[in-house]
Amino acid sequence: MKFAPLGFVILVSTVLTILFLVSSAPSVEAQSENVGIRGDHVTISATLLQNGTYGIPVPNQVIEFYDQTQNLFLNNGTTNHVGVASIEWNIPLDYPLGPTILNATYRGNESLFLSPSCQLVTITILSSTRLTIEYEQGVLAPEDFLSIEALILDDSLNPIQYDRVSVYCDNVLLATTITDISGRALFSIHCNDSWSILGENTVTVIYEQDLENYHSRAEALFTIEIRQVSSQIFIEPFPDKLILCDELDIDIVLSETAGGISAELEIFLDGNLMTTIITDNYGNAVLNLDIDERFSLGSHIIQIKYSGNNRYQESIENIHFDVTSFVFINYVISQPVIINYRNEFRVEVYDMLSRSVNGTIYLIDHTNGNITSNSITRDSTELLIPFQPTGPIGLHNLSIELENLFILNGSKFFSLVVWSLPTIEILNTNIFHYASPHQEIIFLIHLTDFLGNASFKDIQLLLDNKVVLSSLTDENGKAVLTTDTPYEEGTYNYSIFCPENISRYELDTKLDYQLIVNKQIPTVLNLYHYEIIPPLQIILIKGQIICLNGSLLEGINVKLRWLSTEEFSTTQERGEVTLRLSIPNISGNYSLYYEIGPTPNLTNSSGTINLFIDHVSILASQGVGIGGFVVALTVSSTLFMIPIIRKRYPM
Repeated sequence: MKFAPLGFVILVSTVLTILFLVSSAPSVEAQSENVGIRGDHVTISATLLQNGTYGIPVPNQVIEFYDQTQNLFLNNGTTNHVGVASIEWNIPLDYPLGPTILNATYRGNESLFLSPSCQLVTITILSSTRLTIEYEQGVLAPEDFLSIEALILDDSLNPIQYDRVSVYCDNVLLATTITDISGRALFSIHCNDSWSILGENTVTVIYEQDLENYHSRAEALFTIEIRQVSSQIFIEPFPDKLILCDELDIDIVLSETAGGISAELEIFLDGNLMTTIITDNYGNAVLNLDIDERFSLGSHIIQIKYSGNNRYQESIENIHFDVTSFVFINYVISQPVIINYRNEFRVEVYDMLSRSVNGTIYLIDHTNGNITSNSITRDSTELLIPFQPTGPIGLHNLSIELENLFILNGSKFFSLVVWSLPTIEILNTNIFHYASPHQEIIFLIHLTDFLGNASFKDIQLLLDNKVVLSSLTDENGKAVLTTDTPYEEGTYNYSIFCPENISRYELDTKLDYQLIVNKQIPTVLNLYHYEIIPPLQIILIKGQIICLNGSLLEGINVKLRWLSTEEFSTTQERGEVTLRLSIPNISGNYSLYYEIGPTPNLTNSSGTINLFIDHVSILASQGVGIGGFVVALTVSSTLFMIPIIRKRYPM
């Protein structure tokens, strides 16, 4: 170990003239460092100046250096251009410890008129201290303990007993202790974040110099690396498919290279915190996992996370699995399934927790290969599947198929009967829902099914659900049903009924016809012809007064109101009536009001016919314009066709 050089300053006086010797003696000034260590090389310097401390350097002068305490000549040094002379002194290993006086002597130079001078300095000779350390090699982790053993010896290899030794890291004092009788000092330093960082840390062991016992300062440096300990999560083999409502215990081990870690583990389901568990002293824990309503059908990720601490690194383990379920498929058909008719299947689908299951539902008719489908959403367990069956009629084998990758059963097979439902149509009748007591009524009906005309089928006429007659349809599916109305007045329900035929998969069908039997029957005015006659400036209208029991009445008086005038007309043969109306002066919509007064067999009946007269027709009636005329008619009451089968009854 090398210390700063020892220094002296030699002061010399100056001579004003060549004849006189400088009266003041030069001086030598030693440097301020005052310790030396045995075995070290020490530089001793002296500065020679003339005319005092701040004088002029004197070069090329010999200065003698002595160990005055030991009365030993050390060496000579010659001043340089700045007046400094230096020597190297190797302090012997057996040099006595303690204070020593060094002497720098300048013997003067008469030729330069410089007088002799000397300077003294006291230095303390110290023993060279040997500091040897041993420490735990390798990488340390936070919360570990750094073990250091320091051995302190002097230069004679004698232990330095009961003296203080300290440990530092970046000027932070970590520990101080006292050496034992063998000169050893033991340290166990906790590696925490108050002084250490992750990565390299420089540690210094220092023995401070002891001037009382003449021991020199000694220090030793070494570098330690601190790294977090890697942690690892081990999970027992885990199935990749789980069934809803399962209960599962998962064994988990959190460990590092030296053993288990006791810590809290966070359990996440699809990124959401589900629960926490704590491992025991051996790092073991059991996760009780219920596959309950938290788990939808589909793919899931359970993440087991150890967040780590200042000692252990974070560790994450992911478990990928699918949740499956048995599903329950129910269907409801509220009415018979009829060929070529639109039917709806109400299908209910839910999992083992009665929750909806999304996917596509297929209704497959295996009898004819027809397939219909619909999608079911997450927010509903029910859906409607439209189903319009085609032939053949009879027993069909069907299945409901749910398309979803996460169900264990997706099919339901069943059978049902596809029926034929004949259709009844009244082609003609001699009445218009009214009839007189004991009047003959006639229905011409047409019966069809999915193949067309329903030939030679049983057909019945019911009165208030009681059979009054039976018949068969002809080869064209037609039949004529004739009966007499009751004697008593009232409202009756006639039904044309085709009975069920199970062997031929035919459903019964019925067409209701409401009939009012009354002695007084309403009438209506039915217009069938009109024209404008410009020379006469009239609108010619022809119509019929029809009694709703089918009679065409002659001699019935009809009261008419057109514009602001009233007039009367009388029906002719077959109930015909001819009306001649004046043409208004302004185009627009006009109403023709008619009224038929009551008789013993007729009720009072009235109605309105709306006529639109355009401007061209008005001009034509006035002799202006061309011969194209337009009259638009709308009848406020119901218009009836004149039946082709009718019978007249006297009124």
